[in-house]
Amino acid sequence: MQIDPSFSTVVLIADNNDYHYLPMEETLLQEGYVVERVRSSEDALLRCSMPPPVHIALVDASLPGKNGHLLTQQPRPADHPPLTFILMSGFSLAAVSLAVAWGCYVLHGKRLILTMAPETAFVQGGMAAYTGMWGAYLPVIQALRDSLEILHVQLYNSGGTYGINHVEYQQGTADFIVAMTEAVIKGFSTAGGTFDGLPASKVAVSLPACPLATGGGFVDTATVMAAMSYLLGKGPKPGTYSLVQAGGYPTLRGMMTWSVNWDVVTACATRYQYANNYQRIFAPPILVKSPNGGENLPRGTAYNITWDDAIPENVKIDLFNGAVMALEISASIPSTGTFVWNIPASLETGADYKIRISSIVNGDISDLSNTDFNIVVNSGITEVLCQTPQTINQRRGLLPAHKSSST
Repeated sequence: MQIDPSFSTVVLIADNNDYHYLPMEETLLQEGYVVERVRSSEDALLRCSMPPPVHIALVDASLPGKNGHLLTQQPRPADHPPLTFILMSGFSLAAVSLAVAWGCYVLHGKRLILTMAPETAFVQGGMAAYTGMWGAYLPVIQALRDSLEILHVQLYNSGGTYGINHVEYQQGTADFIVAMTEAVIKGFSTAGGTFDGLPASKVAVSLPACPLATGGGFVDTATVMAAMSYLLGKGPKPGTYSLVQAGGYPTLRGMMTWSVNWDVVTACATRYQYANNYQRIFAPPILVKSPNGGENLPRGTAYNITWDDAIPENVKIDLFNGAVMALEISASIPSTGTFVWNIPASLETGADYKIRISSIVNGDISDLSNTDFNIVVNSGITEVLCQTPQTINQRRGLLPAHKSSST
């Protein structure tokens, strides 16, 4: 059968086990790939040297004859396109996913987003031992570092794991979160070689949403907040581990939870506990929404000041006229995001006012209206003279003005 490689992606599966092969074949055929199979390394070498060209080879790492690693090093005809090898061990949905992603790029020139969520043993565990599952993901991460969008190692169900300072840290603690995260950013040495680490912008922290979502390693929201604040360079050290990089990693990509379904129900914790904590950590600490510039606020009226924040403590609201604080609107109010301000009728009109909202704990955590707003005369107020028949007659001179008697 002749295949036009510009329209079809040929995937060769080299595996001698039907249990592994058949599910992969079904998945790839549904995605529109041309699938071929061989059962040995010799047959794989022969097929890769013949037309039509093979684009992707899914190779069992323990293939009879040459193992999968040696097979990838064999030369191919010069007139064949570059061949992508994906090594697998047993039935690997990850290998199928990589094949689908690469095929999308070959066929359409568009890459899919590639992320990884391995367990700690497969990554940081390589520092303690480099055999079996320990550090098994490291060569894959290293090889795909340019294509990888996000790495979010599961920081739970792990027990104790070493940091890059050669100290063992226990899951469920702020130290574990900080040490394990910096390890994949800074890199580390293993018995099998050096892992170079990834930019912080490609690293996210993966944690369980609530206690029932994991066998071990759940971390309460306050501890997560403390650990993440330190990692982002926004808070103090929460434990004994000290970051190698002073100032932390402000470009850290974010947080992930495998058990997002547990974050929705109330049987395990407060509904959206994990998502709300993420919002508090990564959203701007305080963001003034209104008045944020250009508004006309009549004095003598009520105005609803609004803001977003990611802090638990109370806030202080001040009014600035230019660079000078003109009025303390409130010294301390709950940070609910809204406050009704009764604008004093005596407040001086002007066009250069701003609102400043700040934390009562740390005044540096604050936000100011983006541009000036105006305090204006309340044009809706009209003087009304209330008159009784007696006052009307007094004005007409028909009755003498009332004089209070004295005793």
